[in-house]
Amino acid sequence: MNTNKTQSEQVNPALSKGAVIGSAFSPHEFRIGNYITSKSWFGSHKISGIEVFRDRLDFKVNGYVHSQIEGKYFDLDRIPLTVEWLINFGYTKREGSFCNQWWNGLNDVTHDWLVDITEMIDDGSFFYRNGKHVIKYVHELQNLHYMLSGEMLSLS
Repeated sequence: MNTNKTQSEQVNPALSKGAVIGSAFSPHEFRIGNYITSKSWFGSHKISGIEVFRDRLDFKVNGYVHSQIEGKYFDLDRIPLTVEWLINFGYTKREGSFCNQWWNGLNDVTHDWLVDITEMIDDGSFFYRNGKHVIKYVHELQNLHYMLSGEMLSLS
C-alpha cells in the first residue's frame, strides 16, 4: 500500500491529479457553488456539479461540462479576489492607515465579526485575520466563509 496517498486517492487516481496544462485547478480546492471563470467566455459562473472519473474530473458550469484531463488544455480558471468581490458578497469595510478590515456575519458566541478579512493597503493582498491565511481567489474566500458559517457565499 502506498502511504503517500490518501485512501480516496488510492481508490480513484483522478483525485491525486494536480493542475493541468492551461489551468490552476486542483480538484481538492473546489466545491459546488464556487465561482470560477473561463478563458474563453471570461464571465463568472458557479460550479453546479463536480464528477470524478478514473481518468478525468468534470466540472459542470453554466450548463456545460468542462473535463479536466491530465496533459490536456483546460478552459476554466480561478478568479482573483478583489475589493469588488468583497462588496458584492456583502462585506463591510473599515478603513485603516496600513490595512483595511472587511467583515461579514456575526459570531453568536463572541459577538464579534464571524469572518474578518484584512486587506493590506500597500500591496492589495488579503488574508484571514485570525490565522494569517492568505486569500488570493474568490473560491478560497467562499470556502473559508463556508467552513466558519456553514453557509456558501453567493452574489445577491
